[in-house]
Amino acid sequence: MPTRSDLATRAAALAAAGTPFVWATVVRAERPTSAKPGDSALVLSDGELDGFVGGECAEATVRAQALEALTSGDTRMVRITPLLDMAQEPGVVVVHNSCLSGGMLDVFLEPSRPLPVIVVYGQAPIAAALVRADDRCGVASLSMSA
Repeated sequence: MPTRSDLATRAAALAAAGTPFVWATVVRAERPTSAKPGDSALVLSDGELDGFVGGECAEATVRAQALEALTSGDTRMVRITPLLDMAQEPGVVVVHNSCLSGGMLDVFLEPSRPLPVIVVYGQAPIAAALVRADDRCGVASLSMSA
């Protein structure tokens, strides 16, 4: 199982390569569960999961929710619980888990998607203004071509 440092190194490499992924971190675990707070994993856009966020049932839920978060680009808190009548809390996605372990997990999902790259052609004043605005536009880079 990779350490948090191993995952951080891989996450940095994925981000540098422009590869989208979700960092999943267990923030609360109510026994009995195999996961503990601080356990984490990276989920890639093809569903590959590297790390540990619980057993098979928790892993399947985290994978599915991470892929949804990657599509939307929004962070989310996911509560995986065996309780059928769990009250909804604002900002928490509650997923019923019928696995035999009976534990409950809260997992924070943080998507990382590459920023868009924009190429600006020409030397017109508007082109120059776009290049200067790159830090305000939320793009990876802007370049100007003649």
